[in-house]
Amino acid sequence: MVNPCSRTGVPVVLWFLALAGVASPADGDPFQTGAMATLQGEAALRDRLGSRILLVTVTPKPLPFQDPGFLTRRFGLGVRTFHGGKPVVMTSLTLVEESGGIEIVRPVSRRSVPARVTQRLEKEGLAILDCLPEDGAGRGPGDGDGPCSPPPVPLGVMVGESGQPLYFVLPADGDRLVVSSTRVEGTADPTMEGLVVVKGRIPFGTPLFDLEGAVVALVIRPAADLPSRSLAAVLAPAKTGAVESNGK
Repeated sequence: MVNPCSRTGVPVVLWFLALAGVASPADGDPFQTGAMATLQGEAALRDRLGSRILLVTVTPKPLPFQDPGFLTRRFGLGVRTFHGGKPVVMTSLTLVEESGGIEIVRPVSRRSVPARVTQRLEKEGLAILDCLPEDGAGRGPGDGDGPCSPPPVPLGVMVGESGQPLYFVLPADGDRLVVSSTRVEGTADPTMEGLVVVKGRIPFGTPLFDLEGAVVALVIRPAADLPSRSLAAVLAPAKTGAVESNGK
């Protein structure tokens, strides 16, 4: 299991561990054989997706007499997309559980703002976050280049129950982003409606995109009893046509 925690507060460690647990694209994957087989195609996809992710840092709620300076912070990702036809910031509920503080960063601007959980979607394993005003900044969280300011990412469509390739980006060293792929391997337990199993242990809250940059699903946690697999919540139901209120 990829540990989303770091005592140093440096998320670089998480990303290298995460990448080590994410399987390389299999032979025949469009990532290898299609447009993404070239360096130019990979760079274009990385740039497209990199502008659509958010980095989430969580400081746990301290216990009585616990020194906040020694708390183990958790790192993950999120995305600003649509839920119920409205633009919201979404991430993994597991990532933000028992949080004493949440910070959201938009990689393209490196601007950080505090946030809070405003809605818990227990069934889907998702949390909706609200950006808070920045102390002394004189600007609201949705102004300028803040995490709550970019246009919401359109929702994609889940095609079938397995086999669909999906793509994601993770921060590496410095400001560098790396792009990788995964594949839907089927639905989760029948009691877990709306969840699918994807290949690889992928960080909490990672948005999974199609090649057009529309977000299809969001990783909520590792899949129990399934090595090198993660559970992802489908953000739009499987349909043959356009998704209603998806911003496209």
